[in-house]
Amino acid sequence: MKSLRYAGLLVNTTPGLEDVTAGEVSEILKDVRITLKIRPYGLQGKVLAQGDLTPDHGHVLVRRSRSAERVILLLGLSRIGRLMQDLEALYKFTYSLPFEDMITPFSRVAVRAQREGRHEYTSLDVARVVGQAILDKIKGVYGIRPAVDLRSPTIVIYAEVIGENVLLGIDLAKGVGLHERGYRAFVHPAALRPTVAYALLRVSGIREGDMILDPMCGSGTILIEAALAFKRVRLYGMDINEEYLKGAMKSARKAGVGHRILFKVGNARYLEEEFPNADFDRVITNPPYGVRMRPRDIKSLYRGLIRGSYNILKEGGSLTLLTTRHRLAKRMANEVGFSLAHERSIYLGGLYPRVLVFSK
Repeated sequence: MKSLRYAGLLVNTTPGLEDVTAGEVSEILKDVRITLKIRPYGLQGKVLAQGDLTPDHGHVLVRRSRSAERVILLLGLSRIGRLMQDLEALYKFTYSLPFEDMITPFSRVAVRAQREGRHEYTSLDVARVVGQAILDKIKGVYGIRPAVDLRSPTIVIYAEVIGENVLLGIDLAKGVGLHERGYRAFVHPAALRPTVAYALLRVSGIREGDMILDPMCGSGTILIEAALAFKRVRLYGMDINEEYLKGAMKSARKAGVGHRILFKVGNARYLEEEFPNADFDRVITNPPYGVRMRPRDIKSLYRGLIRGSYNILKEGGSLTLLTTRHRLAKRMANEVGFSLAHERSIYLGGLYPRVLVFSK
């Protein structure tokens, strides 16, 4: 197995949003000389930062990034076969990496392994082999093996096999996904990931001072992320479901931004009536995909939402949608006079919705 060792930070993000995360990483580490590779080696959902980096820079990203899912101190990337017998080479490769720089006999270690593609082995096999190699390595260096602790580890080993690529390193957030913000006060049946919500804000081109509406705000994630990321935006949220709004308000208060968001019950089909004489800069929302709705109902909803958004936006304003109904949305947006300013596909929950930004 031919190997190539790296010093760098591997940032995992939602596939399709790699450039958004790369831009954020560049801003956060602006004082460090680095190079960024989007989708290194063809791996979707990855950004590789290399240069004058230390683990401390990775911890800064863990604290400050709002679009990253994970930040990995990457110790090695190599190629691996798909057969059971190739796990022996995986053991040797893992053993060759300098895990002893991060792990001592007093560490409590866990391995989190993922696997994509067709292999004779499972992710559990990957975790077992990688873990054994690291335990043997630490014992060989210090004479004592560290403890394995799957519940409250102090060090989480990141191991991912994608096709014939294997990536190994240290998860600097100790296995906790960075999309877990901690402000969720209730469970919404179709809650948007905060990392994706933040990416929608960046793609929308929000500026300080903007007046922003999410007319189907659900759990309020888009608005909460906007309040946390921008200090001088005016935020309005609406939903037809009063219980969702109560939950959104609880989450906003838990995030410390409840006083900055104005919520109201209302119907997104009738935005001009809900917000008469409004002059919004941005409308940003994640409308229902219509899986459980009749075709005529989803068309009526999208028609009202798009037409109403056009009429309550100022000239130069924009409407941003995350939807699988991209053909329907583009057709209706074109009919009312919007122009398509941006479009991209992302991978989210087994689906490939599109991010659409329409300009007035």
